[in-house]
Amino acid sequence: ADLVEDVHNEGAKIAPQLHHTGRQNSQGNTERNEPPLAPTAGITSAFGTPPRAIDEDEIPGLIDRYVQGARRAVAAGFDAVELHGAHGYLLGQFLSPFTNRRTDDWGGPLENRARFALEVVKAIRAQVGPDFPVLYRLSVEEPYEGGLSLDDGLAFCEMLDPLVDALDVSAGNYDTAMTLLPM
Repeated sequence: ADLVEDVHNEGAKIAPQLHHTGRQNSQGNTERNEPPLAPTAGITSAFGTPPRAIDEDEIPGLIDRYVQGARRAVAAGFDAVELHGAHGYLLGQFLSPFTNRRTDDWGGPLENRARFALEVVKAIRAQVGPDFPVLYRLSVEEPYEGGLSLDDGLAFCEMLDPLVDALDVSAGNYDTAMTLLPM
């Protein structure tokens, strides 16, 4: 709240990025020195620690963590929230066919792979109301074999369109750092 007040006193607006690193983390950087979480086990990131698969019964709690982050942002006086689903973070990991090889309702076809991100956005929107700006940052494609295609990325943007106030689009992720496009 102090940071928000200082920014507002200078005449600017401010929004936090809400994200979960998922597999883009090392075991030593986790709360209990456990493997990082991911939609699918074993698909190691640039950080080198094989992740464990998220159990389906853990998903509602993960969604709620995003919601609680948004709730706290509103309470602190932020002007918007941005969900960071780009560059291989957890929201993007569910979306990517490379990192999401699940066979349940959270994997497989694009509609299922998009489900986690869409549920997060819908739950945040229910928490913050229709007038509070919700932004979404995404990598619209992953330029490697088995990664998110541009067609699927654009289709996902269409799914997001009625739910968010702005899209912040880049491409690539930490596995493709040479093609990581900032804007």
